[in-house]
Amino acid sequence: MTASPTPPTSQETRQRLVALRVRQFRAKLGLTQAAAAASAGLPLRTYRRFEASGRGNVGTLYAIAVAFGRGQMIEGVFTIWGDRVGPGSEARASQTPLRAAGPG
Repeated sequence: MTASPTPPTSQETRQRLVALRVRQFRAKLGLTQAAAAASAGLPLRTYRRFEASGRGNVGTLYAIAVAFGRGQMIEGVFTIWGDRVGPGSEARASQTPLRAAGPG
């Protein structure tokens, strides 16, 4: 049996890994940086910086994921009891009581 890959430990290492995956996926799709940026609705400079370093915000990552047809992967991280994040979700979340795990 092979061991699972060890996740990157430092924030900078994780950012570089995200940048690498974005570059690889863009290349797989056959897109230029300019086309990817336009599809994501991002300034080319922002896209290039993200792809070079992985530094950016969640909105940038989400825009790129949606442009690459992978937005549902990011949305899945923010799913709360089957409710997706979106307009009005903050109000819904504030009205949803937190429940402790376990029987009950």
